[in-house]
Amino acid sequence: GPYEIFLTNQTDTVAQTTLPLGSYSTSFLDVAVGSEYEVTVRPAAEDACAISRTVDTNPPGTTALQFTYQLDSTACFQTIGAGALTISNIVVSDNEPFTAYLYRVDLGEAQEYASRRFSTAPQSIYFENIENGDYQIRLVQQQSGCITSTQEARSETFVIAGPERTLTASVRSYVEVTVNYPYGTIEADSIVGGGAPYEVRIAADPSGASTEWVEVVNENPIVRPYRHEYLDQAVGTYVIEVRDRFGCVFTRTVEVGYTSDLYIPNIFTPNGDGENDTFYILNLEDYGENGGIRMKITNRWGVEVYRSPNYTNIEAWDGGTYPDGIYYYHMVLPDNTEHSGWVEIWRGRTP
Repeated sequence: GPYEIFLTNQTDTVAQTTLPLGSYSTSFLDVAVGSEYEVTVRPAAEDACAISRTVDTNPPGTTALQFTYQLDSTACFQTIGAGALTISNIVVSDNEPFTAYLYRVDLGEAQEYASRRFSTAPQSIYFENIENGDYQIRLVQQQSGCITSTQEARSETFVIAGPERTLTASVRSYVEVTVNYPYGTIEADSIVGGGAPYEVRIAADPSGASTEWVEVVNENPIVRPYRHEYLDQAVGTYVIEVRDRFGCVFTRTVEVGYTSDLYIPNIFTPNGDGENDTFYILNLEDYGENGGIRMKITNRWGVEVYRSPNYTNIEAWDGGTYPDGIYYYHMVLPDNTEHSGWVEIWRGRTP
């Protein structure tokens, strides 16, 4: 010793100092940031060996914050806090904390809606209970370097949208009766609220199966309501769902049952083909299980062509040999309820 210490750049000696023999340290202050320097230490004696080290005063490179987001649900009308947001693919500087802020930005000045602080980047960040509105998600991190500290941030805006009215519909079933069998019709009618366009499906039929979503077409919704029918449905319980463009779903359960109404046809075709060959009255057994149903049939001139004190579908009138045409019936049930009307025999063309 003593020792001479030099700080040089590529062309000049920027600073130097001398330290006595022993264990000491020294600092060079007010050094320009963004340059490369060489520090040389050598004994003051002539022909002494020297050592050098290169120092870079550039601060560590900052990490650009990155993330993606997904709106997981929509706030349907009067469903408070149904909106949700998931942030994923998060890129931040390692080993430094950061904060995820959620701001409401459609109420004038931005207002903090929620925030989460993390020491390291998680796989995802989940915000829930979000009402309808315009929002900004912002990630902020203070990234430290050797010389300076930099605040990095990244933000995205999004909208939690929802309908202004509750999605509703009138779902009902009814049975249309033919001579041969009853079949059910399910109708989703008066679909309003939510947001058009609408879709409908059978979420579960009596076997548990479901159908695909079908758009409810309505070229003039101002004049008539949105409606959709499912025809020829078997007896059983059905779950019907109506969905609007926001993804809000209206659900109703409906029962398709057998009809118990008495159905008297106005035509039968006794041509021997095994179909509709007799004057078959649907559900007649329910009204005269023990017999006692009186039936009289006349032609158009009032001439009696058929009479039975105990009319049944098993021994129903087949028209006999009477010609095609209109005939008139008078039927009295066991409770003395009377039914009168006309029925046509039509065998079709004959060779």
